[in-house]
Amino acid sequence: MPKILVTATVIISDDELKAFAYGVQFHWPHIKAEKFLEDIYSGNQARIDYPDKTATTYEIIKEN
Repeated sequence: MPKILVTATVIISDDELKAFAYGVQFHWPHIKAEKFLEDIYSGNQARIDYPDKTATTYEIIKEN
C-alpha cells in the first residue's frame, strides 16, 4: 500500500488552535488538549497516530 507525506501550513488564531486541540482528544483519547498545546507551544512536535493507521505530526512555526 502506498504512503504519501503531505506538508501543509495552516494559519489559525490561538482560539482556533485551542478548539482544534480539544478536537484532537476526541480522535485520540490518549492525549489531552492541554498536553497537545503544551507540547507544540514549547517548540516540540506532537505526533498523533490515528486509528485508521494515519499519523500526523503537528508543530508551531515560530516567526521572528
